[in-house]
Amino acid sequence: MERVQRIFNHPQYQQWLQNGKALERDRVFCRHDLEHCLAVGRIAYILWLEQQEAPGMKPLFYGAALFHDVGKWQKEQSDALGHAVLSGMLAKELLSQCGFAEKERELMLEAILAHSGNDRWLEIAAKEKKTFAEVFYLADKLSRPCWECS
Repeated sequence: MERVQRIFNHPQYQQWLQNGKALERDRVFCRHDLEHCLAVGRIAYILWLEQQEAPGMKPLFYGAALFHDVGKWQKEQSDALGHAVLSGMLAKELLSQCGFAEKERELMLEAILAHSGNDRWLEIAAKEKKTFAEVFYLADKLSRPCWECS
């Protein structure tokens, strides 16, 4: 998972992570922090393994997970464009620098752009065979520990 480590260690990503951490500091529930990102990557990879073999897919899920909420800190723009679009724009900026091929980047960006909203939860969950983006969407929803909220 060397390429995922490149994302995490990239100075620009680290700055975005700190910006997001500051924004989420006072949030009472469902923080969009590194722990959430890693949970999304883990759950997505497990869901993918349950439906098919996954050679080479682990770094793609974790890479997309590290980026999927990173645009939230741009609050003014996020309200206008949506955090998924901003996160996709930031991911596009760094994914090639971190060694991901064009086809891999396309798959990851599609998942990042399509991960928000709750309107497709039941429809996607019911499907037997899910796309990369659909698995990623479900993982994002399943990663939230809603039972912990008061």
